[in-house]
Amino acid sequence: MAQFSVGANNLPLSDSALWALKAVQKKDDSPFVFASPVTGRAMTGIRRTWYKLRRKAGLPSNIRIHDLRHTFASRLVSAGESLYVVQQMLGHSDPRTSQRYAHLSMDAQRKAAGLVSIRMT
Repeated sequence: MAQFSVGANNLPLSDSALWALKAVQKKDDSPFVFASPVTGRAMTGIRRTWYKLRRKAGLPSNIRIHDLRHTFASRLVSAGESLYVVQQMLGHSDPRTSQRYAHLSMDAQRKAAGLVSIRMT
């Protein structure tokens, strides 16, 4: 699995992410994956691109990119991943920032407790 560097952090990329990155038409003379077509420098804003992608995907106009980040973290926790891993994946320096996803973990714990209860009766 490949890694993606964000500052001093290296994050693993899924096969789907690697596929999407390989599909990007990169300019040969630019070291950036997402370069400005005008300057060739790294893009610093993606507002127009986000609006186009959101419309093509049929997403509501009030969906923000940050909502996708929240969904990513929520799905990790719902799948049983630890809050520590979520913290590392999202780059939260303070573990309390990742605690907002703890309620999802509690739901999973309640469900697990219910399964044990059903089997004991």
